[in-house]
Amino acid sequence: MLLVLVLVLVAGTALAGAKLKVSDEAYIDLGYRLQAYLQNTDFEGGDSFREFRLRRARFRMKGVVNDKVSIFLQTDVAGGGKPMDMIDAFITYKADPWVQFYMGRNMAPSNRQALTSSGALMALDRPRLVNESLTWGAGGARPSMVDSSPDRVRDNGLTLFGSNAAGEGGFKYYAGIYNGVQYDTDPTITDDVASDDADRFAVRAQYNFWNAEGGYYNSSTYLGKKKTLGIGVSYDMQSDVGASDVVDAGGTVTGRKLVDYSLMTADAFLELPFDNGGSLTAEAGYSMLDYGDAVEFNMYQGSGVYGQFGYMFNNGLQPWFLYETKTSDATEGANGGTSGNWTNMRFGLTYFVKGHNANVKLAYESYKRELAGAAGDPKDSTTDQITLGWFVNY
Repeated sequence: MLLVLVLVLVAGTALAGAKLKVSDEAYIDLGYRLQAYLQNTDFEGGDSFREFRLRRARFRMKGVVNDKVSIFLQTDVAGGGKPMDMIDAFITYKADPWVQFYMGRNMAPSNRQALTSSGALMALDRPRLVNESLTWGAGGARPSMVDSSPDRVRDNGLTLFGSNAAGEGGFKYYAGIYNGVQYDTDPTITDDVASDDADRFAVRAQYNFWNAEGGYYNSSTYLGKKKTLGIGVSYDMQSDVGASDVVDAGGTVTGRKLVDYSLMTADAFLELPFDNGGSLTAEAGYSMLDYGDAVEFNMYQGSGVYGQFGYMFNNGLQPWFLYETKTSDATEGANGGTSGNWTNMRFGLTYFVKGHNANVKLAYESYKRELAGAAGDPKDSTTDQITLGWFVNY
């Protein structure tokens, strides 16, 4: 135990963390991640508060058996007093660069941002649209509508992954089967529908021009060290994730039906270094979340887009900007006073003390939800936030 603690304390002495040799082939790689925020939040109507937050606080361990077999474990302590949890726990078997198996608790390939390392972010955090993914909350659907999973944000399953590990350009793919979430009969509802044990499936394909992004995970900026243009598409689906009322033409509830989930995304990523030492980073994505037109899900169902842009100067400064918007299928005045439409804007400045290993971000965010007022007179509710964040990662 003492040896492990010492290794964790000295992990910052090497880029990949502290390595403990087990044999000629086997080793243990230890690392950490800490992202601490000071945030000031102003709500519509004048309410505000200031707080210190731990956005992410993690220990990680990679255990390598040989060039084919390894494991990865990662813990996390999120904000709000949440206890430490094992968020990643998977075994990797690499039969070939094009045939790699990831089994255990891992991130499903539902979109590019789900596969972007939180230790290599450009903006303060991921776009809010990443929450469209089933394990990230399915667009905010309430647990009474989409049953919660104990493995939220990750999912237990098996992913087949293939890629050219390095080189100029290239293709990579993901195909996985996972537990997903299961709808359980609501005891408060008479004759509620029962669901089978449905599996979740997710697939993704990505192609990069110029330099490849060969690994399972991507970065949201490579700080000018890679020239690449990547284009990707993902599809995530599961049946029986929730239940909805069946309503006839007269508005009478005639029964219940199970609800299916699907999420289709498309994205593009550009990193372009220049001769003057600077580099441009740009990323855009589109998502379409579908619940089969179930009435109670209309405020979550719909389409969204995001775009984020940054320019890295050779003095370690990177200004960046993110904009995203979601349009739901909800009708005005329904769903408890909110239409489900929203927009979000973030802009900020990052100073890289040592690349992604140590940097500080100052960011402003304005999140606007459209509330359903009288017909033809939608109202808005805006939340503004200023954040100072320290990011340390090995």
